[in-house]
Amino acid sequence: MPELRAALAGGEAVILIGTPAEVDAALLANGLPQETQALGRNAVRGSARVWTVERGPLLAIAANDAAALRSLARPLPHYGGQSWLVFDGGRVSERGLWGAQAPAFAVRDEASAAREQGHGR
Repeated sequence: MPELRAALAGGEAVILIGTPAEVDAALLANGLPQETQALGRNAVRGSARVWTVERGPLLAIAANDAAALRSLARPLPHYGGQSWLVFDGGRVSERGLWGAQAPAFAVRDEASAAREQGHGR
């Protein structure tokens, strides 16, 4: 999977598509969370699962078979705002969003800021 590693290192957008075993093997080889780690109990539901991977941009699609993959063609583009989806045929049975991480920043009062800049009061 050197192509996947190179694409991710270069910040390229990647769509990883395969059977659950194939997708898991590619994720594992690149140090990324496998399907069960990403989706928990939802990893065994439905005919196909779709999720984003935080260290991406990476979209993983694990379909049980070719028919399950084909059934995603029409509905999948309409769920761009979701972090993960579980499909039963062409219908979404479960969906969700990953929790947002708040950016870290320091809060200082004016007196502390002045002291740090050497303008003590």
